[in-house]
Amino acid sequence: MKKTVFLTVLFFSFISIIYSQTLQLPDTVRGCQHNPVTLDAGADFETYLWSTGDTSRTIAVTTAGRYSVTVTDTTAIHATQKDSTFVTFLQFSILPQDTLLICPDSVTLTVVPSDLWCVWSTGTTTNSIKVKPKQTTKYWVTVNDGASVCTDTVEVKVQAPYHVFMEQFYKGCADTCDGQFRAKVTGGAPPYHLLWDSHAALFDTIAVDLCPGDHQFTVTDNNGCRFDTVFTVEAYPAAKIEIQTDPDSVFLQNPTVKFSFTESEGSQVSDWQWNFGDSTTSKEHDPSHTYIAIKKYYKQDVKSYQISLWVKNENGCDTTYVVELPIEEIKLKIPNVITPSRDNNHYFVIKDLDEYISTQLIIFDRWGRKVYDKNNYDSSWDGGGLSDGVYYYILKCQGYFKNDAFKGSITIIR
Repeated sequence: MKKTVFLTVLFFSFISIIYSQTLQLPDTVRGCQHNPVTLDAGADFETYLWSTGDTSRTIAVTTAGRYSVTVTDTTAIHATQKDSTFVTFLQFSILPQDTLLICPDSVTLTVVPSDLWCVWSTGTTTNSIKVKPKQTTKYWVTVNDGASVCTDTVEVKVQAPYHVFMEQFYKGCADTCDGQFRAKVTGGAPPYHLLWDSHAALFDTIAVDLCPGDHQFTVTDNNGCRFDTVFTVEAYPAAKIEIQTDPDSVFLQNPTVKFSFTESEGSQVSDWQWNFGDSTTSKEHDPSHTYIAIKKYYKQDVKSYQISLWVKNENGCDTTYVVELPIEEIKLKIPNVITPSRDNNHYFVIKDLDEYISTQLIIFDRWGRKVYDKNNYDSSWDGGGLSDGVYYYILKCQGYFKNDAFKGSITIIR
């Protein structure tokens, strides 16, 4: 019997999965802080599933760490692939962060950590810069740690600066404290606290009763910013005058004095009054006054009269000038020699003789004959035509309260 044998042959086949696209993330990704890093799994996958739970092709991450993604292929067998990457960030900061300069000042901006290479928008390459902007300004810095280059910005805001306007709206006189000032403040952060010479003014922005000279003004705003300045209070000057007296003493024999005053250039006197120191006054510009009570004063050992002149100028500023006039007796200086033809001693000059009311000079020769007689002698006798020799004189002087007589000799030498 013929046997038929059937041989079954089994063929084993090894199947390789061929992906339509290969998933390949970088091993590490380096980013800059504050800037998201985008991770891209690639196109042409059917599905995506990130370790963050996102199902999109790309994700943006802001936190360092490892991120993975699983994708499915678009082929019929829907094969899956998985890959991961590690994300790091260059960490740095600008300190202080966005800041407000409340008072006009400077601020130092610093990059930390300090071991980064820096380039500021100002061109400075140190890790710190000192800035003093006059208005709100943005500054930026580019840093480099050898692996990444990043940029960050900071804004320095500046409060509106102070503007202080001051004016004097009333002038007083130089010897009074009548000046008045007003101040107007803008900028900063109102309300303002104002101090005039360290004190608050009754009307806040207006100060009164100010003496001439320099004063301090201080304003502090609601943020505590302080502004100090010095202002000068001006005043109208007093009248400047000079008193003249003739003579410059009150003589017992003739107590009449002539008074006058002259104004300095630029000074205009509009009113005045004399006080002669004996309870009498005058409104005349150039008065003549006789001290009729001088004998009583002299006996009381009063040494002088105090003369005062009150004057007021066109600005209404007044002042008082005072002079002292001593009370004296007339003391004549009578020479005993004249030399008419030799030197400057030509005349028989008697000093202060004109302070008497009237005088009489009589000159005799050695035989008693009168050779010269002159009323109200004016120091003009030069010996006439008389020869050299000794002559004798009698000088009679009449005063208000006392008469004097002097006798002596005078020698003529030619």
